[in-house]
Amino acid sequence: MLTKHLLPVLVAFCIFSRCTQNVQPPSFYQFENRGHDVLRLPLVEPYDLITAYCCQGWNFSGGSRIGKDFGLGLAVDSANILPRHIVLWSPDNGGAWFSLNRLDKSAREFSQRAELNAYLSEYDTVPLYSSEAIYRGWKSTGQLPWAKLILFPPAAASVP
Repeated sequence: MLTKHLLPVLVAFCIFSRCTQNVQPPSFYQFENRGHDVLRLPLVEPYDLITAYCCQGWNFSGGSRIGKDFGLGLAVDSANILPRHIVLWSPDNGGAWFSLNRLDKSAREFSQRAELNAYLSEYDTVPLYSSEAIYRGWKSTGQLPWAKLILFPPAAASVP
């Protein structure tokens, strides 16, 4: 008699434990906010930008992963992702372009766009996308301009 009543309980327990084991944490690239008033914009895992000003004033602070890995804390007006580099333009201190090498965690600053282009000469063109436009597109479609690169990185440029 006891087993007759215990069997449904055991089946329910097995189903419940199986379902809870398959719970996946949200992807780094899924839309989510970072707290009460802070919005986040993923660049390439694990690097993102944050703002508290609804789609404007994107930055990374010294406490962010970019701040820790590259020693920078900047406002970011526009960005792009290349196989090994995060490319940024910051309006801070009169404006500068940055190339953050994800392989060796080095940062290079350029005062002229031509200097950045020369440094990244292995790429045909390096467009920069407005941070605000990237955010709005990602929020509405879930896609980033460099999504193909994230999904299908070149083998020679794989980053841990």
